[in-house]
Amino acid sequence: MENIGNVIMASESNLKAIESDIKKTGKPSDETLVQANEILEQLNTQVDGISDNFMSSAINEIIDLYKKILAEYK
Repeated sequence: MENIGNVIMASESNLKAIESDIKKTGKPSDETLVQANEILEQLNTQVDGISDNFMSSAINEIIDLYKKILAEYK
């Protein structure tokens, strides 16, 4: 299982790619959506193991953002 820090860094990169795709084409590419789904799964798996409330809250906000993106563009 990946370190949560690595997953968060991957999510930052993925969200920037999604933003760039939307600016260029009006929607995320299939590749960035697949990555988004994979990152969402990893975050969901790991968030329950986080004991720090601030970190857990921040991860839940990222999860909510991914859910909105995937709901809108899938």
